[in-house]
Amino acid sequence: MKKTFAILTALLAISVFSVRAQEDKQMFNHLAVAPTIGFDGIGAEAITPITPYLQLHAGIAMMLPYIPINGSSIKAIPETIDINGNTRQLRNNISAVASLNSLSGNLLLDIFPGKNTSFHFTVGLYFADPKLLAVDVDASKVLKQDEYASYYLQLNENDPKTRISSDKEGHIKADLSYWTVRPYFGIGFGRGLRADKRVSTTVDLGIVYAGNPKVQSYDYTLSDAGKPVVFTSEMLDNKDKGIINTISNIPVLPVVKVNIFIRIF
Repeated sequence: MKKTFAILTALLAISVFSVRAQEDKQMFNHLAVAPTIGFDGIGAEAITPITPYLQLHAGIAMMLPYIPINGSSIKAIPETIDINGNTRQLRNNISAVASLNSLSGNLLLDIFPGKNTSFHFTVGLYFADPKLLAVDVDASKVLKQDEYASYYLQLNENDPKTRISSDKEGHIKADLSYWTVRPYFGIGFGRGLRADKRVSTTVDLGIVYAGNPKVQSYDYTLSDAGKPVVFTSEMLDNKDKGIINTISNIPVLPVVKVNIFIRIF
C-alpha cells in the first residue's frame, strides 16, 4: 500500500511539474484560426504557441483556378500555320485556358526577438503541385482528327527530341513547373495568438524559394501520357530567347499575406 501511495504521489508530482513546465513554455496551450488573403490565394491558417518566442502555424490557400484566354487577342500567335503544305487559320481558331495551381499548404514557424514584440521572422515550408501555371490550348479546329497526336512542331530542326504535338483530343498543353516543396523565409508584424486578445491581425512579407522553373510542353506522338519537352533559349528564335532566359532564372516567388486570427482557447 505504501509503495502504491508513493508511486501515485510521484506520478502526481511529475504531472504537476509537467503542467507547470508546459505553462511556462506556453506549449500548445492556445489555438487560433484565421481566414487569410495573399499572393498565394484565399485560405485559412491555424496557429499555436510553443514558447513566448515561438509560434507554429499551418495553413492552406487556394487561387482562382481558371483564366480563359482568347487566342485571337494574342498577337504573338501567327494568323496562319502551314500543315502538310496547307495553309490554315490559326489565331482565330484556337482557344485556351490557363489554370493556376489552385491549392497549396504551408508549415511555418514565427520567431519573436522578445516576449512581447510583434515583429517576427518566419521560416518554414510551402507545399504545392509543381505546375504553378498550366496552359491548355484547344487546337481541334485547326487540326484534322487524324492529325491529333500525330502532327507535331519541331522547335529545333537539328534535334528531334524538341518536337511538341497535341494529345488525342487535339489539345496542346504547356506549363510552368517549380519544386513541390519550397523553403520560405520572411518577416512579419503582429502576433497571431495573444492570450489577452480574442482577435489578432498579422501582416507577413517573404519569399518562397521554388527552384529554377521549367517552361515545358509535351509530345504525344509516341506516348499517350506525353513526353515533357523543356523549352530552352537554343530552341527558340531571338525574339523569345530573352523571355525564356528571364523566366528560367527567377527561382523565388513573393509572398504578401494578411491574416485575421480568432483565438479559440
